[in-house]
Amino acid sequence: MYDQKKRVGYCREFARRVLASHGILRPPVPVDEIAEKEGFSVKYLKGESNNFSGLLHRDLKAIGINADHPEVRQRFSLAHELGHYYLEHPQEEESIGFSDEQQEWRICEAEANEFAGELLVPRDLLKGELKKLREQAGLEEKVQALIVIFSVSREVLVIQLTKHGLLMKI
Repeated sequence: MYDQKKRVGYCREFARRVLASHGILRPPVPVDEIAEKEGFSVKYLKGESNNFSGLLHRDLKAIGINADHPEVRQRFSLAHELGHYYLEHPQEEESIGFSDEQQEWRICEAEANEFAGELLVPRDLLKGELKKLREQAGLEEKVQALIVIFSVSREVLVIQLTKHGLLMKI
């Protein structure tokens, strides 16, 4: 049986292990360097349809990223595709044999999102940056500063703050 709480913890912990193995100690996380060091060829595809954010080809160790998306979205998409790789999710076309393929794929997508969020905005680095910003004027100034520091979208930052119980501590 699928235990969502355990899998969320597993995805976050896996992202932290990746960060540790690459010696990442401060933001922003160089997700492109991680992909390169892991042997991935990353291609930024311009003029493609907006129907995709990122594509993973596991066998070729290739990732395609939609170059028409904002940079923060591209960073998240790259981290998300790395999540699929590290978590050993089936490629989308391989999921056709699942008994309930849509539910299985939704779970894989949620896990890759969890991995990506923790890779880009890891709990410990987030706590450290919040301590440094303690004297900042207000909530909005702190949020804006963190968005720049981590090079992520407002949405990703707020999700990570919320998941780690830090939103109310700002």
